[in-house]
Formats: sequence, structure tokens, C-alpha cells
Amino acid sequence: RGAYAWPLPYGPVSTVYAVIAPHESELEASPNSQVVHDFLFYNVLQADTYNVALSGNSWPTTLLTPSSLSMGINSTTTVSVQVTVPNSINVSDDFTLTITSVTSPTLVYTATGTTNSLAHPDITSSGDDSGSAYVGETITYTIAVTNTGDFADTFSVGIANNTWTTTASTASVALAVGASTTVEVYVVVGSGSSDMAHVTFTSVLNSAVTEVVMLNSTSLGEAVQNLYLPLMM
Repeated sequence: RGAYAWPLPYGPVSTVYAVIAPHESELEASPNSQVVHDFLFYNVLQADTYNVALSGNSWPTTLLTPSSLSMGINSTTTVSVQVTVPNSINVSDDFTLTITSVTSPTLVYTATGTTNSLAHPDITSSGDDSGSAYVGETITYTIAVTNTGDFADTFSVGIANNTWTTTASTASVALAVGASTTVEVYVVVGSGSSDMAHVTFTSVLNSAVTEVVMLNSTSLGEAVQNLYLPLMM
């Protein structure tokens, strides 16, 4: 009935001795931290020893894997590279990983790694609050805020949605990582039974990061004035 022959590819067939993956590794990291790039190295055709080296980096970059790899046929190992990220944001650094065959030095396998230092701002507060006073009196609220992000940040203080006169003790607060402070907000009780003020803390590093505190103030009405008459004897 005949036989079927698979077609041969055109051109020369290259021999694959080893493979490294991925060829490019890109990671995001917080400032003043460490991150590890992992590469898989596949030794395919023959047992060999490989020398591993790093180059091209500016940030402290360390090879966590031995610099000499002895590998059998069809074996796999993970090559790990640790990068120490400086205490800066919106910066990056690259390195080149080179793996060279000892048996055949012309067999050289390379991969690159890129590390991006990005801040992740965040803030928490003591939460919503409420108070009451007579017309014309001032209610003082104390709001505690904490920088829960991974980089020093400044948070602006904005007030909205209020009808009664409402002011803050400061227009912004600068906080180190993990630091806390308090902001006072003063509400002067006006006409009407109540007023709701929204106090918003906004990150300068990322304006999409906000914390909103709602202050619900209630009027106790007009203050009662006591009238004292002279005592008649």
C-alpha cells in the first residue's frame, strides 16, 4: 500500500545543545528591597560543565547559583540572580547573564534581566468621626494618619462637601515609611441641623491613592443665655 515520508525542512538543521529561558526577565520591586530573577537552563545534547557570569549591572547584583554548573544530558537547573534595589523610585537597572560551555567555549548562552524600582503609596486613617456643638461654636476633630506605603510620601489635605465653615490645621503632611501624625479639623456650627465634611488625604507620588474621612457634625441649636435678675430685698 506504499509508505508516507515526512518532508524534510529546507536548509541546514541546527543542533540544540542547551537552552536558557526566559531570554528576558523584567521585575518590579519596591525601593530599598531585594528581588530575585530566576532563569531555567536546559542542557540537552551532551554532559558538560558551564561557567556562569554576570555583567552590565550598576546596582548590587549577586549570582545565587554556583558559578560553575556540571550538568548531565537532558538535565535542568535554575539560575537565580539577586538584585538589591536602591532607596530611589522610578529608576531601573539591567544585567546580562552569560553561560559558557567549558567543553566548547563557542557555545555561549545569554539572557538579560531588568529591575524597575517603583513606589507603592498607601495611607490609612483613624476613620470617620462625629461631634456636636451649639451654633457658633467650633467642633475640633483629630484625625490620625499613617503612611503604609513603601516610600516616603507627602499627602495633601483637602476638604469638600461641607456647608459649615471647615478648616484643617495643615495643608499637607510629609511622612516617612510607617510614620504617623495627626491633623486637626475645625468645624464651626452654622445654620441647619447637621453638616457632613469630606476630608481627603491624597498621595503626591500617586494622586489615585487617597483616604477619605467623613466628619458628621450636628447642631445643638442656639446656646441658651441665662438671664439673672437683681435680687430685690
